[in-house]
Amino acid sequence: MLKQFSDELSELAVKTQKYVAHLKVYVRSKEGIASGLAFKSNGIIITNYHVIDNVEAIDVTLEDGNIYSAEIVGKDKFTDLALLHIDKSDLQTPEFIDSDTLSLAQIVLALGNPLGFQLSITMGIISGLNRSLPTDTNRLLHNLIQTDAALSPGSSGGPLVNTHGQVIGINTAIITGVAQGLCFAIPSNTVEWISSVLLKEGVVTRGFLGLAGETVATNPQIVGAENRVLKITGIAHNSPADNIIKYNDYLVSINERRVTSFEDISKILDKSTIGKPNKITVLRDNTLIDYYITPTQLVL
Repeated sequence: MLKQFSDELSELAVKTQKYVAHLKVYVRSKEGIASGLAFKSNGIIITNYHVIDNVEAIDVTLEDGNIYSAEIVGKDKFTDLALLHIDKSDLQTPEFIDSDTLSLAQIVLALGNPLGFQLSITMGIISGLNRSLPTDTNRLLHNLIQTDAALSPGSSGGPLVNTHGQVIGINTAIITGVAQGLCFAIPSNTVEWISSVLLKEGVVTRGFLGLAGETVATNPQIVGAENRVLKITGIAHNSPADNIIKYNDYLVSINERRVTSFEDISKILDKSTIGKPNKITVLRDNTLIDYYITPTQLVL
């Protein structure tokens, strides 16, 4: 069984490595390294926003050793994703799987170029789901996959895949110093959604309510069989929701669409909702209450 498992992993490595790109980024005569993933056959590469933020030039090296100059197609600081384009029309691209189907302890592989070691692979399990992680700019990345598949500087932007070679996420961050084995990836559903918007518009425009919270379960007799809601743990001062929503309220829906995570809020509060009253339903003291709140544009 072990030999069979080992052989299958080796075949998987060969299959998935061809999708991984090695990135070199240049800022004020300094060179950085990162990873990317082939996304569309017409030359579209996915990586992280923090990889390409404020860079002056980007070189992309594919598995065959060919090097291409890349241009930024779109970027989204809120989810730490960016799209690049290289002059190649026949990229081989992987299959993405629905990240809502993931479960704890699934075996995963992380691919990338840690510390510049091209096409490196590490193995681990899914250690947690729906994680939130603060960034060095005091923002939060939401709905992340936690894994113990080792990541290092240079791994950012590479894929996290399952044992079928299907992409379940894009590697984005590690916690260093006080912890070991705490690595995070952006789930594939977020990647596909954000990438589709970036391909059309180059940016993702969002409405802003000024709320922070965490996904919890509550009374299904009140909110229905899908009993996950967003417990409000923070409200920005002078934000649209300030003095309306209260701490420990449970955000149930926006415009009759269920909310179970911050990703749901981002999808609902698109640019069409900005400057217009939106119906916000919260659970407070076991009572559903409707408010109409007008989002402003989220500025990062």
